[in-house]
Amino acid sequence: MVGVGVGAGYRLDLPPDRLGVRRFERGYADGRALPAAGGRHVEEAARLIGAVRLIGAALALWRGFGDRYDEAEILGNLGRTQRATGDGDAARATWLRALALGVETEHPAVPQLRVRLKEL
Repeated sequence: MVGVGVGAGYRLDLPPDRLGVRRFERGYADGRALPAAGGRHVEEAARLIGAVRLIGAALALWRGFGDRYDEAEILGNLGRTQRATGDGDAARATWLRALALGVETEHPAVPQLRVRLKEL
């Protein structure tokens, strides 16, 4: 049974990995940790590509929550990882989206995003 009656409400009885927020937290943390793991060039490239995939998957989950403020920050991290892989075009597109959300939500990372975009 997924929902268990408790008083006037319900309690969800799910394993932690079934909740989108938990999958997001794990995927985002794993994706951010991969570039820091270091290694040789080929290994590093594989880690960065893996990080892009994990952060992208975490972002897809986060969008389901509708939190545009934090989405801007996640996009900023994804753009940095994309740039580290050498994919400047993807980084630019991601940072432009982050900038638009940042301006909309008055995120403090807006000046930093503008600098990153100028550096590309």
